[in-house]
Amino acid sequence: MTAEIAGLPFWELTFDADGDPDGGERDTFLAEVRARGLTDVILFAHGWNNDRRIANELFTRFFTVLGGQLPAEVRGRVGLAGVVWPSLRWSDEPIPDFLADGSGVVGDTASLETTGLGATPAGSTPADPTLDATTLAELRAQFPAATAPLDEMAQLLAGPPSTATLTAFHRCLGEFSRLAHTGSDPDDGEGDKAGAGLSPGEPRMLLDDPTELFKRYRRALVASGVTQPPSLRPQ
Repeated sequence: MTAEIAGLPFWELTFDADGDPDGGERDTFLAEVRARGLTDVILFAHGWNNDRRIANELFTRFFTVLGGQLPAEVRGRVGLAGVVWPSLRWSDEPIPDFLADGSGVVGDTASLETTGLGATPAGSTPADPTLDATTLAELRAQFPAATAPLDEMAQLLAGPPSTATLTAFHRCLGEFSRLAHTGSDPDDGEGDKAGAGLSPGEPRMLLDDPTELFKRYRRALVASGVTQPPSLRPQ
């Protein structure tokens, strides 16, 4: 069923990193535009570093204002479309790799179910809590001043979970945030006092209790459909 914004028909059109379209969305869009006899379609592509949720919020706000400016005599001939593309470098909801002709997705559908693009089937493999070598290398290249805490966080993720691990990971997050933000040594002579040296723009979560902080993250992951390894599930 076609969505609507401001009383106008709206379609979402997804493209992969190569500019190939989601064939199903494309075919539905073309067929319904013809069936409705539309003469004009207004396209809006979101900007850099927006995920799908942010993009759709942007589409809704923009098209709501725009729709209110259209004269009544043309509204029945106008449609809206939002272009979604992989602008977020490390997205938790990656856009799949579509075939060049838009007829399907590269690889089988099972691969989509493990990326958060579809419902996780019963009995599926839980999400891997470790940081893979490729992502770690990209993070180290992006934040050269913060490689030490990045490496330590990767080691902590590869080991068994514990309260001590959470505390150490929380400390590393603080070190990473300060080094990535300032490029300088986070040790200002005040030791490991929680929240010491927190700069403007750094995440407020660095002042929170590690256990409570990661419990909130765990609840958010569960709510989004991520299957946790047995070792990370509440006992």
